[in-house]
Amino acid sequence: MDYLFEAICLGVDAVAFTAAYRMFSFKKSAIKSIENVHYVDVDRSLVDKVSSQPGKKLDYVVVRGRVKALSSPIRSPNAWSTLGVVQKITTKEHLVTRHNFGFWGERERIIHEVYNSIPFALQSGNIDIEVADALSAHYLDLETISDIYEPSSLGLWDYLWGFFTGVRPQGLQKTEEMVREGALLTGIGELALSEDKISLRLQPSQDGLPYFLTSLPLNTLSKKLESEKQTFKYLSIILGVVGVGILCMMAHRRWKKEMEKRIEEEKRLRLEKSRKERRQRARPSGDFSENELCSVCRENPKEVVLLPCGHVCICEDCSEDITDKCPVCRADIESRNPAYIA
Repeated sequence: MDYLFEAICLGVDAVAFTAAYRMFSFKKSAIKSIENVHYVDVDRSLVDKVSSQPGKKLDYVVVRGRVKALSSPIRSPNAWSTLGVVQKITTKEHLVTRHNFGFWGERERIIHEVYNSIPFALQSGNIDIEVADALSAHYLDLETISDIYEPSSLGLWDYLWGFFTGVRPQGLQKTEEMVREGALLTGIGELALSEDKISLRLQPSQDGLPYFLTSLPLNTLSKKLESEKQTFKYLSIILGVVGVGILCMMAHRRWKKEMEKRIEEEKRLRLEKSRKERRQRARPSGDFSENELCSVCRENPKEVVLLPCGHVCICEDCSEDITDKCPVCRADIESRNPAYIA
C-alpha cells in the first residue's frame, strides 16, 4: 500500500509505452516492406506470370487501378448521385462534461458506427483485379461524403439536470465516408490466382506484411508512415523516460525508508549499549543472596523484568540471549524492561 499510487502510474505508463512501441515497430516494418515492394504490369500476361509462381501467388506487390463495383454499388443517402463500394457511417455525440476540478470541457463519444461493403475490383485497362477483405486493410482511405451536425435543443430543465449530473449534450454529428466507384486506389498486398484460375485477387499477405488500400502514391504513403513512425518513436521515448523516473522515485523512497530504519536501529543499539553500561557501572559490589542472583548465570543480580508475566529473574547480560520464553514460567516474552530493586 505504500507504493499504490506509484504502482498504478507505472502500470498505466507501461501499457501506454507498450502500445506506442508496438505502433512504432509496425510503422517501421511497414516502411521497410514498402521499400522492398515492386510494381507489377497489369496486362494479359500477368495471369500466366502468377500461375507460374510457387503457390500461384506473388508475395508482396503494388497494384494501381480504378475502383469498379462487382455488384450493385452502394448509393449514398445524403448525396444521391454518389456511388461507392465501401461505406462507413459514424454517429458521434458531442458533450460538455465537468471535470474533477470543476472545469467544463467538450468531448466526443461514438454511439454508432457501421460499415457496408460490396465486392469490388481495381481496374487497369481491361484487366480487373478483385480486392479481397478490404475492411481488414491497415490503411483504407475513405472520402467524406457528408458531415452533418445537429445541435441539441435544450430547455431550462436540461441545463439544470446537466449542472447536477456534470454531463450536458451539445448535439449529434453524422458522418458518411465512402470509397467511391471510379476512384484511383493503390493496393499493396499479396496477388493470388482466384478459384476460377483465370482471374486475379489482391488479398492480405499471409506473411503478416501490412495490407494497404490507399489513394496516396507510394512515395507519399512512405513519407506519411515515416512521419507517424517518428511521432510514435518520440512518444515511446517520453513514456520510457517517465517509467524510469517513476521507478527511480520508488527506489529512492525505498532507499530512504531503509536508511531511516538503519538509523533507528543504530540508535536503538546505542541506547541499549549505553543502558547496559550504566547498569553494569551501577551494579553493586559484594555478595548477593540466592534470591537476588540471576536465574541463568547465577553471577549477576536480577536486573530485567519480563512482560507480560512480570518475573524479575535475569540480568542484563543474559537478557540478550533469552528472547522467547521466560526461564521461570515459560510464558512468551513480549517486552523487557529494566527492573530497579530497592
